[in-house]
Amino acid sequence: VENTLFKVPKNHFTTSSIFATIFTLPSGEKDVEGTEERPFTLHGISAVHFECLLKVMYPMMPLTELKLTRQEWCSVLKLSTMWEFTKIRKWAIDKLSEMKAEMGEIEMIEFGTSFDVKEWRLEGYDSLLKRGKTITDEEAERLGWKIAAKLLRLRERFASTLIGTLAVGEACTLCNQTGRAVPGQNSSQCSRCCGLGVGVAGIISRYQNAVSRIREGHTEAVEKEFQMEH
Repeated sequence: VENTLFKVPKNHFTTSSIFATIFTLPSGEKDVEGTEERPFTLHGISAVHFECLLKVMYPMMPLTELKLTRQEWCSVLKLSTMWEFTKIRKWAIDKLSEMKAEMGEIEMIEFGTSFDVKEWRLEGYDSLLKRGKTITDEEAERLGWKIAAKLLRLRERFASTLIGTLAVGEACTLCNQTGRAVPGQNSSQCSRCCGLGVGVAGIISRYQNAVSRIREGHTEAVEKEFQMEH
C-alpha cells in the first residue's frame, strides 16, 4: 500500500467477500501473490487509512476499549464499506454516530451519501430544514442544486405552516376583536383573552407543543421527499 509493505494474518481479511474471492482464485505454481516477494498491491488506497483499518482488525490490546479519532473511524468506514467488511462497517457507523455532535449538517449528509448511511443523510437534511439560518450558496454547491432546491421548498412549507398556525383572520369569540389564535387552541379566541384563562405559561406551552407537532410533520416530509435519494 503506497510502497509500504504490511505483513498481517489473512484470517480477518477472509470475512470480506472481496478478499475471500481473491484468496480462493486458482494460482499457478510460480509468481503466487500474497508472499513477501510478491505481495498483494492495493492500488488507490492510502497507507494511513489502511493502518486505521488494521488497528480495528488487529488491536494491540484486544481486551481494552479501542480509542480512535473521528478521522480514523472515517477511514475505517471508508475501507470497510469498499471491501464489504460488514461487522467492521457497522462498528464504525456506531462509533461515528456517537460523535455526530462534531459533524455539521453538510458533513453528515456527505458522509451519509458517500458511505450509504441513510440515517445520517436524513438527519442532516432535517437539521438544515429546521435551523434558523437559510442554506448558503457554498452549502448549495456541496449539496447539489437539486437537493438544495428541495430543501428550500420544504423550508418554505415549514415557515408557511408555522405562520398559518399563529394567525387567525377572524374575530375573537370573547372580545370580538380580530386577533391571533393561540397555537394548539381549537377555539377562535385571541391570545390576550385566552391568556386570561391559561396564563402566559399556558400560552407558551401551547405554542411549543404546536411547533413540536409541526416539526415532527416536517421530519416525515423530509423522509418522504428524500427516501429515494442515494
